[in-house]
Amino acid sequence: MLFGGSIVSIYNLVLGFILMLTNWLFFSSYYNIFTVLNTKTNYFNSRKLIFYNMLGLLVFILIYSIIIVFFEYNNIKDFELIPFIFINIFIFCVLVFFSIFLFFFEKIKIIHLVIIVFLSVVIISFIYPFLLSIAYDKYE
Repeated sequence: MLFGGSIVSIYNLVLGFILMLTNWLFFSSYYNIFTVLNTKTNYFNSRKLIFYNMLGLLVFILIYSIIIVFFEYNNIKDFELIPFIFINIFIFCVLVFFSIFLFFFEKIKIIHLVIIVFLSVVIISFIYPFLLSIAYDKYE
């Protein structure tokens, strides 16, 4: 049952939502500061800024919905490692595609994109399963 009555299932949904917003907040703040500091004039295109922030939010919603559904159907203590690795590779590819999009259209430097992708992958691949396993130990 998707998002059934178990405490860990609700914790999975809430943890994914909190980490998604945290990750998006990091991206949004990083991108906004980068854009404002790199403008040549005092006026920057706020519509473009809002567009890329909303596009980033949609990308993070897609990524975190994939990982939330994965852990909804696979127990954190005995999930198979191969599908988890393939999901992480897919998430990494989505983040790289989004970074290439930002690189070509916004001219953001590669080092800034590497920082954003690296932090996102670390949160999704290591921190999210670790916090979910703590909840599983505590509530199950």
